[in-house]
Amino acid sequence: MLQRLPQVFSDKSGSLKDHDREKEKLYQQIGQLQVELTWLKKRLISTIPDRRIMIDVNHSRIPIQHQCDLLGVNRSSYYYEPVPESKLNLILMRLIDEQYTRTPFYGSPRMTQYLRHKGYDVNHKRIERLMQLMDLQAIYPRRNLSVSNPNHKIYPYLLRDLIICYPNQVCAKGISLRVR
Repeated sequence: MLQRLPQVFSDKSGSLKDHDREKEKLYQQIGQLQVELTWLKKRLISTIPDRRIMIDVNHSRIPIQHQCDLLGVNRSSYYYEPVPESKLNLILMRLIDEQYTRTPFYGSPRMTQYLRHKGYDVNHKRIERLMQLMDLQAIYPRRNLSVSNPNHKIYPYLLRDLIICYPNQVCAKGISLRVR
């Protein structure tokens, strides 16, 4: 072992070239893997619940934090468990649904009045949130109902540049018309 020690320090050029080649190969592999990873992330399942299912808690080599990073999921959203609605909210949602079936033109203010009349002490913001959660909206005429069809031909307005002069007045271009 000690006999080869002078050769290690004298033959630098050959080992450095091999080292540089190996280094270039590794950098090329890293770049290729990064390109493949970004390509996979773009084509991966887009919903977070589906990505959360893909995380393997019992994996021996990849920790959960790294799996979340690879899948593009925040760790907080991985560990988050949604809180179910309270019993009172479920009762209110049932009453809102029944009343909405009878009167679909009721919005959140009228629905709040209805529930207060029934004896529930509710805030309009809570009713708005519950109606939004149930995907209910009041049915009423909306703005901009007469939108033209893009396939219809648009005809030019032929009277746009015509100057109308009334009798005994001077027109904008200096022409006057006199009626007798």
